[in-house]
Amino acid sequence: MIRTHDANVLDRFTDVLPLCARRDEDYLREVAKNIQLVEPPVSMSLDVMSSGGFRAKEARCLVVTPTDRRLMRFQVAHFAIPSGANLNVGWYLVGGERGGGLPIANMFGGPNDGEIDEVVSLVRTVHEYAVMPAMQAIVDSGRPSPGGFFGA
Repeated sequence: MIRTHDANVLDRFTDVLPLCARRDEDYLREVAKNIQLVEPPVSMSLDVMSSGGFRAKEARCLVVTPTDRRLMRFQVAHFAIPSGANLNVGWYLVGGERGGGLPIANMFGGPNDGEIDEVVSLVRTVHEYAVMPAMQAIVDSGRPSPGGFFGA
C-alpha cells in the first residue's frame, strides 16, 4: 500500500478530465503503455493508494519505481478516480520520510540532492511522455461525435 500523507509526499500533480469518469482503468493502462514506449529505467506494478488518517480514502494506482537500487524508496503513484461525470487524475511522488520525520534523523537518512535530482528527472520524463499523452488520449476518445444537440 502506498501512503500519501504530508510527511511522505515530495511532489504531486492533479488534473480533471471532463466527462471521462468511466475511463479510469483506460487511463492507467494508457499511462503504462506510454511508459513502456519511452523505456525509462523504472518498473511498474499495481497497488492501492491510501491517504491515511481517520477518514482515509483508498484508490487503485499504478506504481512507478526507479530500478536504480539507491532510488527504489521513491515511488510515483499514478491514480484515476471518478468524481461525478469527471475523472480526477494525477500522481504522488512519495518516499520522503526515511528518517522517521525527525529533522536530525533526516540529516543522516534522508534523500541527498543528487538522488532528488535523479528522481525528479525520471518523474518529469514520465510526466511529459506518458502522463500528458495519456490525458490527451482519454479526453479525445471520450469526446462526443459531431452532430450533437444542434446537429452540427
